[in-house]
Order: sequence, then C-alpha cells, then structure tokens
Amino acid sequence: MEQLQLSPPSDPVELPWERSQVRVPREDGGLLTIPDLCDVPGSAVRNREHRAYSDCQILGEPLKQFRQRVRDEVLVAAEQYTSRILGRDCGLSSAGPLIATGHQPDLFHPGVWVKQFAASELARRSNGVGLNLIVDSDMMRSHRIQVPVGTRNRPGTEWLPFDAPQAAGPWQDARIADHVSFESFGRRVTQAMSSWNVTPVIAELWPHAIAHSRVESRLAECLSAARIQTEWNWGEGNLELPLSGLCSTESFLWFAVDLLDRTNEFRETYNEALNQYRAVNRIRSESHPVPELARTGGWSEAPFLVWQFGDIRRSHVFVRRSGHELLLASGPEEAAIFGRLPLGPDGDASDAVAALRDIQSSGYRFRTRALTTTLFTRLCLTDLFVHGIGGAKYDEITDRIISRF
Repeated sequence: MEQLQLSPPSDPVELPWERSQVRVPREDGGLLTIPDLCDVPGSAVRNREHRAYSDCQILGEPLKQFRQRVRDEVLVAAEQYTSRILGRDCGLSSAGPLIATGHQPDLFHPGVWVKQFAASELARRSNGVGLNLIVDSDMMRSHRIQVPVGTRNRPGTEWLPFDAPQAAGPWQDARIADHVSFESFGRRVTQAMSSWNVTPVIAELWPHAIAHSRVESRLAECLSAARIQTEWNWGEGNLELPLSGLCSTESFLWFAVDLLDRTNEFRETYNEALNQYRAVNRIRSESHPVPELARTGGWSEAPFLVWQFGDIRRSHVFVRRSGHELLLASGPEEAAIFGRLPLGPDGDASDAVAALRDIQSSGYRFRTRALTTTLFTRLCLTDLFVHGIGGAKYDEITDRIISRF
C-alpha cells in the first residue's frame, strides 16, 4: 500500500450539517458505498495517522497511547473468542489498519450481511485486520424469519420459527427454548423454498448452528457461530467479539469512568448534537433516532445501559456525585443505586475503575447505548467503521459529539 506522508492537522472545523438523501439501491446486486471502495484503504490510514496528533485524553492518558492499549486488549479478546468458535487458531493479528463493523446476532438479510464481507475485503486490501462486533446487548425481538414460498409466478412469504417463543430480553441472556425446533429449522426453510429451484444458504449454514447448540445453549452464540463458520469457510472471515466482551475489557472501563465523571458536560453536548440533527432532518419525534439524555432531581442520565440476568428490560444509567464518589443508579432515585465509584485525589481513577469492574463481576451487565458503542469504537479502537445506511446517518450525531466533547 502507498505510504502517506501527513502533516499535523489543524484545529478541526465542522462541515455544514446538511440533510443527507441516501437511498437503498433497488437493482439486483446493487451496492452503495460512500466513499468509493477504492478510496477506503487510504482513508483508514489517514484516520489512524491523524489520531496520533490529537490532544484528546482519557483520564489523563493521551489518546494515541490509550488507543494502542484498547487495540492490544481488544484484539487479544477477539482472537480468543474467534478461535474458540472456529475450533482452531484464527491467525488474523496485524499491525495494519483495524476496520470494524457490527450488528445484532439475529438472522439478518444480505443487505446487512454485506457489511461483514466489506470489512473483511477492505482489511485485506489495507494489510490490516477486520473486526465484527456482535451487539448482544440489544433486545431479541423475534424468534422467526420470513421465507419466500410459492412460485416465481405466484410468490408469497411464510414466517418460520427457529425456536419456540420466549419472553423478551437481551440477546446475551437468551437461551434455546426448543432444541427440536431449532435443529429442524434449516430443513424446514429448505423445504419451504423447494419450488424456487435454489439451494438456500441456510442449507450450508445451519449445520454449524446445530453443532454449536449441542455444546452451548445461548442463542446469540449459536447463530453467530453459524455465520462465522460460513464466512471463514468462504475465505471472508473477520475477528469477532460480542459487545459483552468489549465492555468487559479493562480499557473500556477506563473510558466509561471518564465519561461517567463528566456526565453533565457530556449530556449537554449529546443533546445539542441530537437536537441539531433533528432540525436538519426535520424530525419532530422526541425519541428518534434516540431520546435526549435527561437530568432530574440531581441525577444525570449517562449513555449506558444496565441490567441483571433474568431481567426482561434494560435500564438507563443515572449518575450523581456525592462527596468523593459517583453514585450509579438504574433510575433517578436513591432506591435504584447499584454501585458507587470512589474518586481518588488528583484525578486518580484506579479505584473507580476497580469498583466498576466489581459491579460487572457481581452480575450487572453494564453496556453502551447505540451512539456510545460507535463513539468508543471509532475514537478509541478502529481506524474505520463500516456502517449500514441507518447507522451511518445516526453517527452524524456522534461525529459532532466527538469533535465537541
């Protein structure tokens, strides 16, 4: 790859915020890429180099050093996870650019799946490494998919379940409820599509899901394992890491403590960018694309989620400073407090990081919300993030939060 010679960038200047008109391609095999795929490897290198000049700090540590610490820790965790799923050494370590993408672990359509292949190919062209984040903190909303049935002259669709219905809850905690239904799913989809004279990819993919289900009952991992095995068999695999694994790393905890300690300032920046996005895109809904961060009764809402195993809903995290500690609560009230982070003298955060680690160890799932996921990933880990259309539009907000905060 061409080596780019860069000078230190000047102070960042935000481009005018204009309403974007991006449309899904309608033609068969259509692919929308912004920027052009040929320009992406160079962009990843420039992103990486420019961050080396940033004066941003995370709890007093320069961003360049912090990013290296995050990258080292995350790549080790991702290599271990991916190798365990594959049953062999994945061997994708690289000093080159890190190109990431991510999605929930459900059975998504090809328009979503293409992001994984894009990340893999762009990493290859960049002599780098691809990483896919499995967003297992999101809610599992369906146990079935829509399958094409009928004939080409009289097409139709039918909903086929891959598991028995179960109570709503985060993907991380969902378990297979009906192994008979789960194991027969691939065969049932193939039979339903038999009149189309095609061999659906589920015929190749689902045996991997069945094999994994016999040693692991977590739905998110079984579905992810099937996809991962298939991609690697096709020579297009990335490193993989669930968001639960990312949020358990030591470096993430340092990032989270920094944000929790500055929640009031962050909330103002977040809400300002969000309201500008709504104005530019003529959005009136107060919940789209995300709600504002609230402040009530001395409590400030932070951009994180918390729940415990067995909870069917996730709670927003609220923060209040009390003396030399930060109180964390699952609602803006004393009764909802689930943790206390001690603030050391002279900005020493090691005790607070240890306390947040203990909170996670005691059974609480402490996770990022949507915009915070890509904020941490883009700023502190990756050199380029491959989005779908929706995520790319929403991350226009994150662009402003990063530059202003």
